[in-house]
Amino acid sequence: MRYVVTAGAGFLGSALCSALADAGHEVVRADRADRLQRLSDTGVDARILDAVHELGVESDLVALLDGCDVLLHLAHRGLPSSPMAHIAREAAANLGGGLELVEAARAAGVGRVVYASSGGTVYGRVSHVPVDEMAECAPISAYGVGKSAMERYLAFFAADFGLSTVSLRVGNAVGEGQFRGAGVGAPAKFLAAARAGDPIHIWGDGTTVRDYIYVDDIVRAFMTASAAELPSGPYNVGSGVGHSLNEIVALVREVTGVDVDVRHEEARVFDVPSIVLDVTRFSGLTGWTPHVDLRSGMTHMWQHLTSM
Repeated sequence: MRYVVTAGAGFLGSALCSALADAGHEVVRADRADRLQRLSDTGVDARILDAVHELGVESDLVALLDGCDVLLHLAHRGLPSSPMAHIAREAAANLGGGLELVEAARAAGVGRVVYASSGGTVYGRVSHVPVDEMAECAPISAYGVGKSAMERYLAFFAADFGLSTVSLRVGNAVGEGQFRGAGVGAPAKFLAAARAGDPIHIWGDGTTVRDYIYVDDIVRAFMTASAAELPSGPYNVGSGVGHSLNEIVALVREVTGVDVDVRHEEARVFDVPSIVLDVTRFSGLTGWTPHVDLRSGMTHMWQHLTSM
Protein backbone atom coordinates (compact mmCIF):
# COMPACT_ATOMS: atom_id res chain seq x y z
CA MET A 1 0.00 0.00 0.00
CA ARG A 2 1.00 3.60 -0.49
CA TYR A 3 0.95 5.79 2.63
CA VAL A 4 1.31 9.55 2.93
CA VAL A 5 2.31 10.69 6.43
CA THR A 6 2.07 14.39 7.26
CA ALA A 7 4.55 15.65 9.87
CA GLY A 8 6.51 12.60 8.81
CA ALA A 9 9.81 14.06 10.02
CA GLY A 10 8.54 14.54 13.57
CA PHE A 11 8.89 12.31 16.61
CA LEU A 12 5.88 10.11 15.90
CA GLY A 13 5.93 10.56 12.12
CA SER A 14 9.51 9.38 11.67
CA ALA A 15 8.87 6.27 13.80
CA LEU A 16 5.71 5.55 11.85
CA CYS A 17 7.36 6.00 8.45
CA SER A 18 10.16 3.60 9.39
CA ALA A 19 7.70 0.98 10.66
CA LEU A 20 5.59 1.22 7.51
CA ALA A 21 8.68 0.86 5.32
CA ASP A 22 9.78 -2.15 7.41
CA ALA A 23 6.39 -3.71 6.69
CA GLY A 24 6.97 -3.33 2.95
CA HIS A 25 4.70 -0.38 2.24
CA GLU A 26 5.47 2.55 -0.03
CA VAL A 27 5.85 5.62 2.19
CA VAL A 28 5.76 9.34 1.41
CA ARG A 29 7.04 11.44 4.30
CA ALA A 30 5.50 14.91 4.02
CA ASP A 31 6.81 17.76 6.14
CA ARG A 32 8.48 21.18 6.07
CA ALA A 33 11.66 21.39 4.04
CA ASP A 34 13.82 22.30 7.05
CA ARG A 35 12.53 19.36 9.11
CA LEU A 36 13.07 16.95 6.23
CA GLN A 37 16.61 18.25 5.82
CA ARG A 38 17.43 17.82 9.50
CA LEU A 39 16.19 14.25 9.37
CA SER A 40 18.15 13.54 6.18
CA ASP A 41 21.29 14.88 7.84
CA THR A 42 21.14 11.99 10.32
CA GLY A 43 20.93 9.39 7.54
CA VAL A 44 18.84 8.88 4.41
CA ASP A 45 16.35 6.00 4.29
CA ALA A 46 16.10 5.15 0.59
CA ARG A 47 12.80 3.32 1.19
CA ILE A 48 11.00 6.55 2.12
CA LEU A 49 10.11 9.32 -0.34
CA ASP A 50 10.24 12.91 0.93
CA ALA A 51 7.69 15.57 -0.08
CA VAL A 52 7.55 19.16 1.10
CA HIS A 53 4.24 20.02 2.74
CA GLU A 54 3.23 22.48 5.43
CA LEU A 55 -0.27 23.13 6.73
CA GLY A 56 -1.57 26.50 5.58
CA VAL A 57 1.07 26.87 2.86
CA GLU A 58 0.07 26.32 -0.76
CA SER A 59 1.41 23.07 -2.20
CA ASP A 60 0.61 20.53 -4.91
CA LEU A 61 -1.75 18.25 -3.01
CA VAL A 62 -2.74 16.39 -6.19
CA ALA A 63 0.85 15.26 -6.70
CA LEU A 64 1.30 14.54 -2.99
CA LEU A 65 -1.72 12.23 -2.82
CA ASP A 66 -1.41 10.60 -6.23
CA GLY A 67 -1.93 6.85 -5.79
CA CYS A 68 -2.27 7.18 -2.01
CA ASP A 69 -4.20 4.41 -0.26
CA VAL A 70 -4.03 5.77 3.30
CA LEU A 71 -3.38 9.31 4.53
CA LEU A 72 -1.99 9.48 8.07
CA HIS A 73 -2.56 13.09 9.08
CA LEU A 74 -0.27 13.88 12.02
CA ALA A 75 0.55 17.51 11.24
CA HIS A 76 -0.65 20.19 13.65
CA ARG A 77 0.73 23.65 14.26
CA GLY A 78 0.99 24.75 17.87
CA LEU A 79 1.13 23.21 21.32
CA PRO A 80 -1.24 23.19 24.31
CA SER A 81 0.93 25.98 25.72
CA SER A 82 0.77 28.19 22.59
CA PRO A 83 0.33 31.88 23.51
CA MET A 84 -2.95 33.60 22.69
CA ALA A 85 -1.24 35.73 20.03
CA HIS A 86 -0.62 32.61 17.93
CA ILE A 87 -4.03 30.97 18.21
CA ALA A 88 -5.77 32.59 15.23
CA ARG A 89 -3.06 31.82 12.69
CA GLU A 90 -2.55 28.30 14.08
CA ALA A 91 -6.29 27.63 13.78
CA ALA A 92 -6.31 28.93 10.20
CA ALA A 93 -3.43 26.63 9.27
CA ASN A 94 -4.70 23.57 11.12
CA LEU A 95 -8.32 23.73 10.03
CA GLY A 96 -7.96 25.47 6.67
CA GLY A 97 -4.89 23.50 5.67
CA GLY A 98 -6.28 20.30 7.14
CA LEU A 99 -9.56 20.61 5.24
CA GLU A 100 -7.73 21.29 1.97
CA LEU A 101 -5.72 18.13 2.58
CA VAL A 102 -8.78 16.00 3.36
CA GLU A 103 -10.73 17.37 0.40
CA ALA A 104 -7.76 16.56 -1.86
CA ALA A 105 -7.68 13.06 -0.35
CA ARG A 106 -11.36 12.58 -1.15
CA ALA A 107 -10.86 13.82 -4.72
CA ALA A 108 -7.84 11.54 -5.16
CA GLY A 109 -9.77 8.47 -4.07
CA VAL A 110 -7.76 7.85 -0.90
CA GLY A 111 -9.17 4.84 0.89
CA ARG A 112 -8.86 6.06 4.47
CA VAL A 113 -7.76 9.11 6.45
CA VAL A 114 -6.39 8.44 9.94
CA TYR A 115 -6.07 11.59 12.03
CA ALA A 116 -3.86 12.09 15.08
CA SER A 117 -6.20 13.67 17.62
CA SER A 118 -5.45 14.28 21.29
CA GLY A 119 -6.87 12.11 24.05
CA GLY A 120 -5.19 14.38 26.58
CA THR A 121 -6.97 17.59 25.55
CA VAL A 122 -10.24 17.01 23.64
CA TYR A 123 -12.22 15.88 26.70
CA GLY A 124 -11.28 18.77 28.97
CA ARG A 125 -12.06 18.38 32.67
CA VAL A 126 -13.73 15.01 33.19
CA SER A 127 -15.89 13.83 36.09
CA HIS A 128 -14.40 10.33 36.12
CA VAL A 129 -11.60 8.25 34.66
CA PRO A 130 -11.03 6.29 32.57
CA VAL A 131 -13.00 8.23 29.98
CA ASP A 132 -14.51 6.61 26.89
CA GLU A 133 -15.42 8.02 23.48
CA MET A 134 -19.04 8.68 24.50
CA ALA A 135 -17.94 11.39 26.93
CA GLU A 136 -18.56 15.00 25.97
CA CYS A 137 -15.66 16.85 24.36
CA ALA A 138 -15.20 20.12 26.24
CA PRO A 139 -11.55 21.15 25.69
CA ILE A 140 -10.09 23.96 27.80
CA SER A 141 -7.09 24.72 25.54
CA ALA A 142 -6.96 26.12 22.02
CA TYR A 143 -4.96 23.03 21.06
CA GLY A 144 -7.79 20.75 22.19
CA VAL A 145 -10.41 22.92 20.49
CA GLY A 146 -8.52 22.64 17.21
CA LYS A 147 -8.19 18.86 17.48
CA SER A 148 -11.87 18.46 18.35
CA ALA A 149 -12.92 20.72 15.46
CA MET A 150 -10.88 18.71 12.96
CA GLU A 151 -12.51 15.52 14.26
CA ARG A 152 -15.93 17.02 13.57
CA TYR A 153 -14.98 17.96 10.03
CA LEU A 154 -13.73 14.43 9.44
CA ALA A 155 -17.06 13.08 10.70
CA PHE A 156 -18.77 15.38 8.21
CA PHE A 157 -16.65 14.03 5.34
CA ALA A 158 -17.51 10.48 6.41
CA ALA A 159 -21.25 11.13 6.69
CA ASP A 160 -21.74 13.28 3.59
CA PHE A 161 -19.12 11.91 1.19
CA GLY A 162 -18.50 8.37 2.40
CA LEU A 163 -14.81 8.98 3.06
CA SER A 164 -13.47 6.53 5.64
CA THR A 165 -12.08 8.69 8.47
CA VAL A 166 -10.67 7.51 11.79
CA SER A 167 -9.57 9.88 14.57
CA LEU A 168 -7.17 8.37 17.08
CA ARG A 169 -7.36 10.20 20.39
CA VAL A 170 -3.82 9.47 21.47
CA GLY A 171 -2.66 9.78 25.08
CA ASN A 172 0.61 11.47 26.09
CA ALA A 173 3.28 9.99 23.85
CA VAL A 174 6.69 9.02 25.19
CA GLY A 175 9.75 7.70 23.39
CA GLU A 176 13.42 8.11 22.59
CA GLY A 177 12.82 10.41 19.62
CA GLN A 178 11.51 13.14 21.92
CA PHE A 179 15.03 13.97 23.07
CA ARG A 180 15.65 15.76 19.76
CA GLY A 181 12.39 17.69 19.63
CA ALA A 182 10.52 20.59 21.21
CA GLY A 183 7.33 20.55 23.23
CA VAL A 184 8.05 17.07 24.58
CA GLY A 185 6.31 15.37 27.47
CA ALA A 186 7.23 15.14 31.12
CA PRO A 187 9.06 11.77 31.06
CA ALA A 188 11.52 12.93 28.37
CA LYS A 189 12.01 16.35 29.97
CA PHE A 190 12.58 14.87 33.42
CA LEU A 191 15.01 12.22 32.14
CA ALA A 192 16.95 14.84 30.20
CA ALA A 193 17.17 16.97 33.36
CA ALA A 194 18.48 13.99 35.33
CA ARG A 195 21.11 13.35 32.67
CA ALA A 196 22.21 17.00 32.68
CA GLY A 197 22.12 17.37 36.47
CA ASP A 198 19.44 20.05 36.19
CA PRO A 199 16.43 20.50 38.47
CA ILE A 200 13.05 19.22 37.35
CA HIS A 201 10.40 21.92 37.01
CA ILE A 202 6.78 20.94 37.63
CA TRP A 203 3.73 23.09 36.94
CA GLY A 204 1.54 22.86 40.03
CA ASP A 205 1.80 20.44 42.94
CA GLY A 206 2.61 17.36 40.85
CA THR A 207 -0.74 15.63 41.23
CA THR A 208 -1.73 16.18 37.58
CA VAL A 209 -2.45 12.75 36.05
CA ARG A 210 -1.92 11.72 32.42
CA ASP A 211 -2.19 8.56 30.35
CA TYR A 212 1.32 8.00 28.96
CA ILE A 213 1.77 5.66 25.99
CA TYR A 214 5.00 4.46 24.42
CA VAL A 215 5.72 5.35 20.80
CA ASP A 216 5.89 1.74 19.57
CA ASP A 217 2.35 1.14 20.82
CA ILE A 218 1.13 4.30 19.08
CA VAL A 219 2.77 3.24 15.82
CA ARG A 220 1.04 -0.14 16.00
CA ALA A 221 -2.27 1.62 16.65
CA PHE A 222 -1.93 3.77 13.52
CA MET A 223 -0.94 0.80 11.41
CA THR A 224 -3.85 -1.19 12.82
CA ALA A 225 -6.31 1.66 12.23
CA SER A 226 -5.10 1.92 8.64
CA ALA A 227 -6.02 -1.64 7.73
CA ALA A 228 -8.77 -2.77 10.12
CA GLU A 229 -12.47 -2.85 9.29
CA LEU A 230 -13.43 0.13 11.42
CA PRO A 231 -16.46 2.40 11.38
CA SER A 232 -15.52 6.05 10.92
CA GLY A 233 -15.23 7.97 14.16
CA PRO A 234 -12.99 8.61 17.17
CA TYR A 235 -11.05 5.96 19.10
CA ASN A 236 -9.02 6.28 22.28
CA VAL A 237 -5.43 5.08 22.09
CA GLY A 238 -3.66 5.05 25.43
CA SER A 239 -2.26 2.80 28.11
CA GLY A 240 -5.45 2.88 30.17
CA VAL A 241 -3.29 3.70 33.22
CA GLY A 242 -2.79 7.12 34.81
CA HIS A 243 0.43 8.45 36.33
CA SER A 244 0.87 11.72 38.21
CA LEU A 245 3.88 13.99 37.70
CA ASN A 246 5.03 13.04 41.19
CA GLU A 247 4.97 9.39 40.12
CA ILE A 248 7.01 10.30 37.03
CA VAL A 249 9.64 11.88 39.29
CA ALA A 250 9.75 8.71 41.38
CA LEU A 251 10.21 6.64 38.21
CA VAL A 252 13.03 8.94 37.07
CA ARG A 253 14.84 8.37 40.37
CA GLU A 254 14.26 4.63 40.11
CA VAL A 255 15.32 4.26 36.48
CA THR A 256 18.33 6.62 36.58
CA GLY A 257 19.56 6.32 40.15
CA VAL A 258 19.77 10.13 40.22
CA ASP A 259 18.27 11.96 43.20
CA VAL A 260 16.80 14.78 41.13
CA ASP A 261 15.91 18.15 42.60
CA VAL A 262 12.27 19.16 42.04
CA ARG A 263 11.02 22.73 41.83
CA HIS A 264 7.36 23.65 41.58
CA GLU A 265 5.99 26.45 39.42
CA GLU A 266 2.53 28.00 39.32
CA ALA A 267 -0.07 25.69 37.79
CA ARG A 268 -1.15 26.37 34.21
CA VAL A 269 -4.81 27.10 33.45
CA PHE A 270 -4.94 24.89 30.34
CA ASP A 271 -3.82 21.71 32.12
CA VAL A 272 -6.71 19.39 32.97
CA PRO A 273 -6.30 17.81 36.43
CA SER A 274 -6.61 14.19 35.31
CA ILE A 275 -7.14 12.19 32.15
CA VAL A 276 -6.96 8.42 31.64
CA LEU A 277 -8.31 6.82 28.47
CA ASP A 278 -10.63 3.84 28.21
CA VAL A 279 -9.27 1.93 25.18
CA THR A 280 -11.88 -0.84 25.25
CA ARG A 281 -13.58 0.21 22.00
CA PHE A 282 -10.47 0.25 19.83
CA SER A 283 -9.06 -2.88 21.44
CA GLY A 284 -12.33 -4.76 21.07
CA LEU A 285 -12.71 -3.95 17.38
CA THR A 286 -9.09 -4.48 16.33
CA GLY A 287 -7.33 -6.62 18.94
CA TRP A 288 -4.76 -3.87 19.53
CA THR A 289 -3.50 -3.52 23.10
CA PRO A 290 -0.58 -1.53 24.55
CA HIS A 291 2.50 -3.66 25.24
CA VAL A 292 5.01 -1.32 26.91
CA ASP A 293 4.30 0.05 30.39
CA LEU A 294 5.65 3.43 31.44
CA ARG A 295 8.51 2.12 33.55
CA SER A 296 9.78 -0.05 30.69
CA GLY A 297 9.39 2.82 28.24
CA MET A 298 11.34 5.20 30.45
CA THR A 299 14.03 2.56 30.91
CA HIS A 300 14.40 2.31 27.12
CA MET A 301 14.55 6.10 26.91
CA TRP A 302 17.23 6.36 29.61
CA GLN A 303 19.36 3.69 27.98
CA HIS A 304 19.10 5.56 24.69
CA LEU A 305 19.91 8.91 26.30
CA THR A 306 22.99 7.63 28.10
CA SER A 307 24.31 6.00 24.91
CA MET A 308 24.13 9.22 22.86
